[in-house]
Amino acid sequence: MSQTQPKMQPIPGADPAQVDSTHYQVALENEKIRVLRINYGPGERSVMHGHPASLALLATDAQIRFTYPDGRSEEIKANAGEVLWVEAGDHLPENLGSARLEATLVELKTPASLGEQIVDERGKITAMRVIPGAEGQSPKVEVSFQAGGQILGIEATNIGTYSAVTRPDGLLYGEGQGIITTKDGETAIWKGNGVGRPTGRGSAISWRGAVYYQSSSERLQRLNGVAGIFEHEADENGNTSGKVYEWK
Repeated sequence: MSQTQPKMQPIPGADPAQVDSTHYQVALENEKIRVLRINYGPGERSVMHGHPASLALLATDAQIRFTYPDGRSEEIKANAGEVLWVEAGDHLPENLGSARLEATLVELKTPASLGEQIVDERGKITAMRVIPGAEGQSPKVEVSFQAGGQILGIEATNIGTYSAVTRPDGLLYGEGQGIITTKDGETAIWKGNGVGRPTGRGSAISWRGAVYYQSSSERLQRLNGVAGIFEHEADENGNTSGKVYEWK
């Protein structure tokens, strides 16, 4: 049997653990982060509530409708195992799927959760192409870039590629990967995802999201234990700049 549905209550900024403990339970909380366990039955919905900027780790496939305080709504589909960047704000989620939805949400308590800056780089977009979407889905834009700068204070070059799709609300969701190489030949690979916001200046996009690293290099091994929060700017002329902060 499905759980009793909570009534919709427009309470902007409400704590989901307080107003909807049926679907949100606190698993861990300290001065830096709060971790919520999320569990929705098929067709179940929440009440209007708010989150700070967060990372969502999906344990199941997800088909969700988000309704916002201004009346707008959007539907999002994602696969089990995906890690999604969630912008701060208020919403009312509804599980549109026919199966249970389970996820873990890691809420960032800024600025305490952000540590030192570990990457500072500038570069250029080197290639772009459009990839047709599956039937009924929007096409993806694939972007490659090359940047130079510093990682952990070490001079390095970053070569990466990401693909982005436009969501119904006009924002973009993107996933990317790449390789960082120091002048001494040391390497680290990275994977990340995030949300892009058009700036209104031509094709310029401002990205925010999360990035993870893997390296066997002695000087870069510290990255293996780092979850990074990134800012990536791409202007209308194809110039890029990026910063990554350690999520402590």
